Amino acid sequence: FYSRVLKVRKPDDPEFDLERWLPAAERGGLLHDVFQDAVDAAVADALRFDSSAFQDRALELLEDRARRARIDLPPPSEAVFRAEMASLRADVRSFCTQLATEGLTPEAVIATEMVLGGATPVAVELPGGGAIRLAGRADRVDRTADGTRVVDYKTGSTWGHGAKEGTYNGGRRLQHVLYARALEAQRPDLEPVAGVEYHFPTVRGENAVHAYDAARLADGLELVRELADLAAAGRFPATDDPSDCRFCDYAAVCRFGRARGEKGEESAPRVEWTRGRMADGAEPVQPLRRVRTHGADR
Repeated sequence: FYSRVLKVRKPDDPEFDLERWLPAAERGGLLHDVFQDAVDAAVADALRFDSSAFQDRALELLEDRARRARIDLPPPSEAVFRAEMASLRADVRSFCTQLATEGLTPEAVIATEMVLGGATPVAVELPGGGAIRLAGRADRVDRTADGTRVVDYKTGSTWGHGAKEGTYNGGRRLQHVLYARALEAQRPDLEPVAGVEYHFPTVRGENAVHAYDAARLADGLELVRELADLAAAGRFPATDDPSDCRFCDYAAVCRFGRARGEKGEESAPRVEWTRGRMADGAEPVQPLRRVRTHGADR
């Protein structure tokens, strides 16, 4: 509501850190660029992903990207730069290991950074009528024996992707079903999407793979419909889980964590209001209750 409807923006106040070169977002962006460049090079030059030549090329591409990034954002010191480069090289090697282990071949790669929608968003029809318009980029699209596979790289931790979060993590995870349906709408010439996978190809992510096959995503647009109906009705209830608020740009506006109770606990009045209404069965927040439980059993 604050971001998309009111269009409130957090002030851009860069902070200088003496012990870090790249902020998390820039570091993740650099790795994504290297991953794309490396796979593109393998496809163009027919490099096997399990070859030393591929890893050498990927590390060369990292050095080139880092050299350019250093011009735009100078590191605070040479020691910090060397330490972060060592960490980045380890992540690139981890990425190469994951590709080699999964048995992917360059011939199976349909595209990297495939634009979905772009300047003209792709329309995805929703159950019961109407449509949403989507635009984005799929990190990698592969051809498999079962159909088309969409792969999204995550350079952070695997937090929130465990079995207890279910398929949609209480409505917080929609990227997999949205990308699948957008790709099918835009590229009917491809085989239907057999699954969407989140890959964590870094040292921190331990090369984990969280896969969602077509059966698990079959009812995903029903969840999207529920969320769209909430917004269309002008209902923007606060979350019922305060852990959602810890890294939100609008926590100060919602007063999350700004007051302390007698026992020192964080206070979140809006969260508490939503929790109370859900417990009472109040009609305005029942759609949120349905969102939270959608796909929770798988």
